Amino acid sequence: MVERLCRVLAVVSLYILISPGCIQCKYGAHINDRDERAIGDCGGTYADDTGFITSPGYPDYYSDNVDCEYYITVSDGYVIHLIFREFYLASYGDYLSVYDGPSELKPNGYYEDRIAYLKGTMSDITDVIISTDVNITVLFHSDSSNTFPGFYATWTAINVNTMGICGSTYTDDIGTLTSPGYPADYSNNADCYFYITLSSGNRIQLMFYELDTERDNDLVEVYDGDGISSSAVLIGSYSGTDRPPLITSTGNSLTVHFTSDYSTTKDGFYAMYSVAASFETAVCTISEPVGSITSMGGTIVSHTSYPGDYSSPQTCVLTLTNFEAYTYIYLKFLEIDVYGCSGGDYIRVDDDNEELGTICESSHVGTEFTSNTLIKITFNAVSHTGTYQGFKAVYSLYYRTYFSSDTCDYSTDFKCDNGNCIDSSLRSDGYDHCGDNSDENSSSSTSSSSTTLIIIGVVIGVIVFLVIIIGAICYWMKSKTPSATSPATTNTTHRALANESAFPPTPVGGYYQPPEATTVNKGVGAAPNPYTQAQSAAPNPYYNANEVPNPYANQINQGGYNPNMVYNPSEPAKGNDVKPLIE
Repeated sequence: MVERLCRVLAVVSLYILISPGCIQCKYGAHINDRDERAIGDCGGTYADDTGFITSPGYPDYYSDNVDCEYYITVSDGYVIHLIFREFYLASYGDYLSVYDGPSELKPNGYYEDRIAYLKGTMSDITDVIISTDVNITVLFHSDSSNTFPGFYATWTAINVNTMGICGSTYTDDIGTLTSPGYPADYSNNADCYFYITLSSGNRIQLMFYELDTERDNDLVEVYDGDGISSSAVLIGSYSGTDRPPLITSTGNSLTVHFTSDYSTTKDGFYAMYSVAASFETAVCTISEPVGSITSMGGTIVSHTSYPGDYSSPQTCVLTLTNFEAYTYIYLKFLEIDVYGCSGGDYIRVDDDNEELGTICESSHVGTEFTSNTLIKITFNAVSHTGTYQGFKAVYSLYYRTYFSSDTCDYSTDFKCDNGNCIDSSLRSDGYDHCGDNSDENSSSSTSSSSTTLIIIGVVIGVIVFLVIIIGAICYWMKSKTPSATSPATTNTTHRALANESAFPPTPVGGYYQPPEATTVNKGVGAAPNPYTQAQSAAPNPYYNANEVPNPYANQINQGGYNPNMVYNPSEPAKGNDVKPLIE
């Protein structure tokens, strides 16, 4: 019962994380006046070091024939890193252009400053988008047909003094790390240390957006701990173009060490760190109404005072995004107590292309969702009377294996019984992140091998059982089959001949004497045996005193010796081993 309850709670937490009412696990939000204007606005001017922009009408589909301009400015001494969390436009006709510069740099004659031209889906965005100054301009255009979910993007101001340097110390809650000289190629013989230390009680999440080094020679090493010491643990060593997994520290410090050899330089790396999301995060808070999170897993609650009553009216949106090898997102609702479908409150779950489902009743507890792109949760709460707790869900990022012998791509990951691979930090945390609760089973680490042994044992047992059954049937059938036997008198005679006492007397003059007539010839007046000779007769060619006595010489065949049987001196004598005469 306890195990089942844990599984239900884990699933609910995951679903809450991606539920429609929560577009952001990390930033959560209650909509204020400016927020209502910002969500789904067609363009605008923004002067913050962090923020977000969305397509018009977001989280619904954008409209036809729109042109929206977004002007972003950050503090002096910083540049802008624009990150798309959700992106789905038509492949033809609709597009988004990003320009490096202030608001005057619009498409009218300034195409040389365009740093990105995007359409299609998230998979079509392959480059890191960073401005060269404090300004950036984004233009969105849709034509007269085929609308889609649109886009949701965030930006972060990056201190130019921390870009392209060979190591530093970082204490801010968010920051970037780059190889020396980035975005230009790094130099030879580099040896750089990046020390990240946050306030006590926080953990660090590190995500690499770009990695391009000389494979096996120019390395990026990540250590869990403060500096490279006996207390620091090497999380991984990375090179080439395969980006590392999403990395989360166990404490408040993390160290990155970059080295290059004496030859062959490349683009290097670009990474961003931030405070890792709490395992349980509220969606609707007083900060921002729209957000995104890339985390290996955790739980989501509808609001900060959960399970107390949530405020209304409000609309919150959360987008869960996948990362590199962790291509799938799993979400399951554990607890649901909202005003209900009839009252107008609902939790809508979408991926990047379509609606996956709407949750609005307690009967929907246990509902699961998966996606290989993203999961967007929109929580809409209308004005209501009474008290409602909200909702809770569990979520995780995972990738799949397809055979029982397959291992996870990363040795530190945990393989669920259903073949899914999740981050090992999610194991035994009281929530079902696998979808089959195997991560909560204390013996799950050996469950696969145990299952294999059980299967092998069953197979062997079945085989042994079948062998026993077949053997018993064969024995029974054999016992029912009559044996071919000779007459009793003949069998008795053969048994006697098998004994030495039944052999004929010692030969006289080199020849065996024939047995008494009464022994050989059963009938009275039987004809003489032509194969026996008197002592004075000519030698019998069938007997030779120099050979081993032939136990078959006196074999009886109804009144005389059988001429068709002959002794073979090359084989040992056997009681009933009768050899036919060689013609």
